[in-house]
Amino acid sequence: MKAEPSPMNEVGTVASLDGKYAEVRFKRQSMCKHCGACIKAGPDEMMVRVLNTEGARVGDRVAVAMGQGAFMEASLLMYGVPLLALLAGLAVPLLAGVSEYIAAAVGVVCAVLAFAVIKRFEPKISKNQKFQHRMAAIVERAEEVQAREAQQSAEEGEED
Repeated sequence: MKAEPSPMNEVGTVASLDGKYAEVRFKRQSMCKHCGACIKAGPDEMMVRVLNTEGARVGDRVAVAMGQGAFMEASLLMYGVPLLALLAGLAVPLLAGVSEYIAAAVGVVCAVLAFAVIKRFEPKISKNQKFQHRMAAIVERAEEVQAREAQQSAEEGEED
């Protein structure tokens, strides 16, 4: 089954197996920068631990998904709540007749506090099943990956 990458569906390589779980390594996308749902595995790589529901083996390329609703909810939580805190922190002092500088400072403090609260509860939130990644499909078996890479290497050798 061919699964295309999307904001909720990334294709990566099974790096290791641990019982019924697989650790999948994939290239980090720009939207993944501050999410925290995956473990940073290098400057441009991320790793996620998923239940191996497809029977993947080390070296297999697999699609890892998060439901679209959960993705949108996580995005709203990470970005929308601090934005609302910033706007509320700006609006309330301005409506009270405080100077713009003080209102701006209060807004920034509210946004920072919102981020701090989210960060504090992030471990608990990330354990929620709807925010968990899941293995959606095996895109390519390890043997197919090796054969394709060998063929590409041979073609590159012929070009030289």
